Amino acid sequence: VPVSSTLAITAWADDTSGQRWITPTSTYKTVQNDRPMITGGVNAYTAFTGEQININAQASDGDGVAFVEIWQDSTRVARCEGPTCSYHTPVLTQSGSTSFRVIAQDLRGAKSELLLDSVLILPKI
Repeated sequence: VPVSSTLAITAWADDTSGQRWITPTSTYKTVQNDRPMITGGVNAYTAFTGEQININAQASDGDGVAFVEIWQDSTRVARCEGPTCSYHTPVLTQSGSTSFRVIAQDLRGAKSELLLDSVLILPKI
């Protein structure tokens, strides 16, 4: 039903003796499915070749969290079933920069994305 619709719900059950039990009617208004809230970060925004980067992410949602993914540039590097996820890069071998993003999906299919600041990778001195 569309968002903001009002539904009247009544439930009943028949027991083994033939007695029918009926609940009082309850009225509910449908609402928009909110997207998961994501928090996350990296252990450093500057790293040297020969080091690793650690990424931690967490999602919360009233409907529950189906999964959390961590992406490095355009590659998915981790997928975790549930609300928390972490990833440790391999040892960095090239200087430059890399970026990470986190995607979370709730149990009803709504998704959110969090873009983390880029990490600058410097040559080891």
